Amino acid sequence: MELKKFISDELLKLESYGIKVVDFQVDSPSTRFVIAIEQSAVYFIVTDDDEFQILSVVHNGKKYVDADYLYQFNDFITDVIAVVMPIVKGKKAEYMRRPDMIEYREEQAKLTEEYLEKRSLEIQAREQLLEFQIQAIEMESQLLEDEKLKNDAQKMRKWSRENSFLFKWFGIVGTVVLVILLLYMLLV
Repeated sequence: MELKKFISDELLKLESYGIKVVDFQVDSPSTRFVIAIEQSAVYFIVTDDDEFQILSVVHNGKKYVDADYLYQFNDFITDVIAVVMPIVKGKKAEYMRRPDMIEYREEQAKLTEEYLEKRSLEIQAREQLLEFQIQAIEMESQLLEDEKLKNDAQKMRKWSRENSFLFKWFGIVGTVVLVILLLYMLLV
């Protein structure tokens, strides 16, 4: 049995007290209600803490959202909430304690756990893939660096081969100049 039907059967009994619940939607952490009052329908939300907000009032087919107009219904809605919300909360709790709901929640918990395990494995696989990609990028970077060093070394060798005559010439001229300087210093 659906939760809404489970609760609405109980709320139908309130019509003898003048409270007609036209429609409601149970969503945690709030419940939306439409309640008929004579020729009006009041739309409002109630939180689990019994705080409420009137959204609109439809009177004779016309919708009103003016705060001053809605304020007129505050006392009535407060009284309605005092009657309706204990029923809703009690039936909600009773519904959740039913054996089929306990089994359903256990099954949902099991499915959630399986999903989380599968998701965890996917995340681990992605982390490993990222690690491999990082290692591949580092290796590629190292290869590029090695290639650059190799190219620089080849350029240097080529330059030194092309300019070896200059090095030899400067070496010989430098040596001769040093010898002349030493001889000059010794003789003077």
